[in-house]
Amino acid sequence: MTGRDPSERMAQLARNAAADIAAAYRIDRDAAAARILEIWQRDAALKEALAREPSDDRVMRMRAFRQAVASARRTIYFDLRRYRQDESDLPHAARQLGSVPPGAEPQRVAEVVRSAASTHVSIAERLDHIEDFFAALLEAIGEPEHLVDVGGGVLPLIFPFDRVPTLRRYVLLERDPAIVGAVAAYSRWRGDGIIAAQVWDIKDGWDAVTVPEPGFDVALMLKLVPVIRRQFPQLLATLGSVPAQRVIVTGSKQGLVKRRSIVRRELGVIQDFAEHFEFEEIGRFETADEVGLILRKSAP
Repeated sequence: MTGRDPSERMAQLARNAAADIAAAYRIDRDAAAARILEIWQRDAALKEALAREPSDDRVMRMRAFRQAVASARRTIYFDLRRYRQDESDLPHAARQLGSVPPGAEPQRVAEVVRSAASTHVSIAERLDHIEDFFAALLEAIGEPEHLVDVGGGVLPLIFPFDRVPTLRRYVLLERDPAIVGAVAAYSRWRGDGIIAAQVWDIKDGWDAVTVPEPGFDVALMLKLVPVIRRQFPQLLATLGSVPAQRVIVTGSKQGLVKRRSIVRRELGVIQDFAEHFEFEEIGRFETADEVGLILRKSAP
């Protein structure tokens, strides 16, 4: 192909490369093409190859092009592995929520909350089936007064508190200060004192948490145990000693990045967790993107 503008050719090559990436990874083709083009705009070697060689077929056989595709693929892979997609949204959301008087401007707050929630991958994965997710989760938790959410991210921002009238306290334990800041700002806006958000790492242990007597009614560990098992297995004992009567543990049905089922692996991990720490399985549930066990501590 000759006589075409190099930028137009680059855009078409990006669209072509995006097809393979979108087939392998959890990103749609248009988003992949846009990200590839953004990456390639900074690639001097690829630009030089396009300026020098008029044939796209020949460009695609060049080392500069193959390296450009590999670089884009690698960058998109690591983009998708980030659990927070936009590092700036949560502090911005906290500032916006902090500027709204308690109980005021509910429509504005709802928009800010949904925008902030969508930046967190585990929440974004649930948004297209959020009603089904909450229906399953609320049935699993029962009628708790005190709930602890371990590593739940921004879930409290969209949790349907009005559907759990017994709930007096929802404690979020999260190591990301930006998430804690956004949830704390939302709690201040709500003004009902139900939500508490604390910067906490698993290695801090339960002594760093104010635990009600005789413990929390329910603990949420959503998509958490398999991650800790892979990255920090020495910390599983802390999760296994959670001071809660009921524990909801889930795993993902699909990989964070690649388009492949991991449900058998994830279910196996959470079942092993339950057995190792002597929990009794009293139920299970499944949603579009996760599988969960409802556990309680086995009787001595």
